[in-house]
Amino acid sequence: MKEEKAAMTDLVPAPAKALAVPDRAADYSRSILAGWLVIAVTFGGLILWSFLAPLTAAVMAQGSLVVDSSRKVIQHLEGGIVKEILVHDGQIVGEGEALLRLDQSQVLASAALLRAKLDSALAQEARLMAERSGENVISFPAELISRRTDVEVASTLDTQRRLFEARRSSRNGQIQLLRARIEQSREQILGLTTLEKSLEYQAVLMRKELSGQQILEEKGYSSKNKILSLQRDVARLEGERGQSLASIASIRQTISESDLQILQLDKQFREDVEKELRDVQGIRFDSEERLAAVVDQISRLTVRSPVAGVVMDLAVHTVGGVVAPGGHLMDVVPRDDRLLVEATVSPDSIDGVYVGQPSQVRFSAFNRGASPTVKGEVIFVSADRMVNERTDAPYYIVRIEIDEEGRRQLEQFSLIPGMPCEVVIDKGSRTMAEYFIKPVKDTIYRSMKY
Repeated sequence: MKEEKAAMTDLVPAPAKALAVPDRAADYSRSILAGWLVIAVTFGGLILWSFLAPLTAAVMAQGSLVVDSSRKVIQHLEGGIVKEILVHDGQIVGEGEALLRLDQSQVLASAALLRAKLDSALAQEARLMAERSGENVISFPAELISRRTDVEVASTLDTQRRLFEARRSSRNGQIQLLRARIEQSREQILGLTTLEKSLEYQAVLMRKELSGQQILEEKGYSSKNKILSLQRDVARLEGERGQSLASIASIRQTISESDLQILQLDKQFREDVEKELRDVQGIRFDSEERLAAVVDQISRLTVRSPVAGVVMDLAVHTVGGVVAPGGHLMDVVPRDDRLLVEATVSPDSIDGVYVGQPSQVRFSAFNRGASPTVKGEVIFVSADRMVNERTDAPYYIVRIEIDEEGRRQLEQFSLIPGMPCEVVIDKGSRTMAEYFIKPVKDTIYRSMKY
């Protein structure tokens, strides 16, 4: 066999032998070059694509369907005893419809006491105003007159009338007594004045007689004793006249004091009336405010729905049970309010999320194949981050409104607040190179800072 191969080799011409090896080497080099070229083009294309081709950036978030004005929490300010439960979970209620009634017994008793106290204050105020004005009758307010057939009101009005007459009679009696004393004193003055005039006249006559006797005594026709007797009579008359004048002055002083007592009596009465009136008006104002509060409380004993909606999370189930002040009774979810999607976004992803940003929403509660992905728009981003009370995880609230076309697509579905949703918030586009370069830049930035 070796000999045959050697013989065949000898048959090939010498130039052909020289060209066979170089051709194979050239083919191998071209293959390598082509391979490197493909690698370079591919790598260059990838680099070029990473710098030029935009990739959509988005934030993925979980959310739920909510109403624009949120569900209404039904509470009662004062609490009380449950008298009647009028609704159940899932029941549709109208605006103002009664949901629950609380027992009225204690509140009505308080209202009756305050009403009686207010009626008494109104009647007293009317009586005191009549006394202050000097009226002969009391003008009671129309509020009391309209209820004068009520036994309690009639008794109150009668009591004030009798008190008005008694106080007026007592004051008039005191004044009349003083005026009678004044009149008596004036009559005494009249009598004393007459006596004083008589004594003065007698004294004048006695002095004339004394003067005549003195002339006769000088001529020897009258005795000294006669003259002394006349002088004693003149002195006595002058003394009696002086006593009369003193008595008149004293009685006049008594009249002045009686007049002053009448003025003081009237002044004291008016001051007492004014003081009582201020006190009664204070009681009336306080009673009116407290009664208004109780009446408002009575009106709220029937708990009514603030909006038309669906009852949820009913917390009261026992008639006769006690409702704590401010305690949660139930929720009412508005029916005709617009529906929004509320999503929670982590602080790491909130960058670039802003109002007006386009979004996509898919309702995961529906069949994945049947539920359409609808478009929406960010209408609210919370101003500060919040913290989940159970997990302590921070988050931002983002609300999204579904556009009109999306609402039409969802008309065939029954949307209920609280349904879970998957939200994709479009953050624009970035190149692949930016995705790789940004972490490097951030690392370099942080390393430069530290």
